[in-house]
Amino acid sequence: MKIQIYAIAIFGLLLMAAPIAAGQSAQHIELTDQQMSRLGITLDTAMAAENAVLAELPARVIPARSELAVVSAPYEGAVLSVSALPGQTVSRGDTLFVISSRDYVQDRSGLEQARAEYHVAKAARERQERLVAEGIAARSSLDQAVGRERTALAMVSEHERSTPSFVQAGPQGSYIVKASIGGTISKVNVGVGDNVAAMSALLILNGSDDLWVDVQVPVRLIGEVTQEDLIIYPSGGAGEILSIQKVIDPRSRAGSLIATVPTGETVIQGQLFTVQVARHTPSDSLVIVPSSAVVNIAGVDRVFRRTDDGFSLVDVNVSGATKEAKTLRSRILPGDKLATRGLVELKAIALQEMN
Repeated sequence: MKIQIYAIAIFGLLLMAAPIAAGQSAQHIELTDQQMSRLGITLDTAMAAENAVLAELPARVIPARSELAVVSAPYEGAVLSVSALPGQTVSRGDTLFVISSRDYVQDRSGLEQARAEYHVAKAARERQERLVAEGIAARSSLDQAVGRERTALAMVSEHERSTPSFVQAGPQGSYIVKASIGGTISKVNVGVGDNVAAMSALLILNGSDDLWVDVQVPVRLIGEVTQEDLIIYPSGGAGEILSIQKVIDPRSRAGSLIATVPTGETVIQGQLFTVQVARHTPSDSLVIVPSSAVVNIAGVDRVFRRTDDGFSLVDVNVSGATKEAKTLRSRILPGDKLATRGLVELKAIALQEMN
């Protein structure tokens, strides 16, 4: 209790000994070095800002969407085996799934029947050609045989088109799904025993090693961020913004943007970390200061700039902010010394004179 009373007494004396300069409306506070030391005031230096940091935002590494391929089940059925795991690298033609399917069996039976009918029609056409050549049959009978052959061939082609090239016949009424391209498996949607509908997605395959980041953008920034801005990684590397999704996700209550991963940046798919959204605006009037240097007095963001005999109270415009630093556009210049500790005391002195 005695220590608290003593501290309050010293602070009161300092308030009386640190008047606001006359006629400057609480814009200048006179303090000696000894008074600064007693109040625990420490200083930091404003640095020139090449990029104005708008915000720090959460990011997740995703595969480059331009190279994604969805492998679907062409027929309804039940999954008998799975030869694919997330993160696994596969080559074109590798087996991914074996699926039991009545629809596939029926379609396969229809194909075989169509092929059989085509061979019959082809043989009939060849026989009519010989008969016409020998003068035994009329030309019209050959024309009819040619028409039947063409119809039969069209039926074969229709059945073959319904079966994708990456599907092959499997054992005991099943079909095999193979990789249509080489790449890395991003996601597997089904397991052994699952029933799958026709055209349902079995897995997602990334045909490229390229990665992007998906950055969540809060509502307050969604209209401010542009594709000209940069994504700064923890290592200091910068990525380009490829697209901005301004539709708000009802779950996260945020929009999103997609950005590139800079060359040399070591990341893996699914990794989570924080990035900075920054704007390239080199200017002498743009500086970076510790976040603790900025205080709000009477609804205005301000800093205490060191002068020869104390501090000037300077209004500032915060262009961007992170937990550690804020980017200012104001009369603060690179090299200016700003108070970063003891601000409660400085603020109290300023408010006393304002009131």
